[in-house]
Amino acid sequence: MTYTNGPTYTCQRNISKKDFIGICDMLQKKIGDGSTFKPEGISEGGIEVNAPNNTPTGYKSVRLGVSRNGSSGKWYWVDRDTVKEEWSSNNDMVFYKNNTFTVFLKSLYGAPHFTMEELKVWDDCFQEYGMSLVNDEEHEYPTERKLKLE
Repeated sequence: MTYTNGPTYTCQRNISKKDFIGICDMLQKKIGDGSTFKPEGISEGGIEVNAPNNTPTGYKSVRLGVSRNGSSGKWYWVDRDTVKEEWSSNNDMVFYKNNTFTVFLKSLYGAPHFTMEELKVWDDCFQEYGMSLVNDEEHEYPTERKLKLE
């Protein structure tokens, strides 16, 4: 189980719905274990991880903290069945340039916990889309221990 704050990012440019679909597609390719990724219908915004069919079910998500803890932005209505098609060419802004947000990591109900290697892939994908890691004493990666709560 994972239930902890993750890294903090600052947007170096505007980030749109279309960008989040690109991030989801990139995560799918880079993680490469058959998991799928899509925007999550949750008020603070998030990306839901759906494990491949041969792995345990559960719930795994990276929450984006839209409009939480000083972050601004707008997360839109998500139809879980059509979100990838609806967002894939949509330039509505989710985050504007210079917005800062802290992700929250959740893996519950038997889903595999997040790993440091996995977070590095997420970080690479976020950075590819113009979200830079805030790396200071106040905003650090979670420890392995926090990623693997029992």
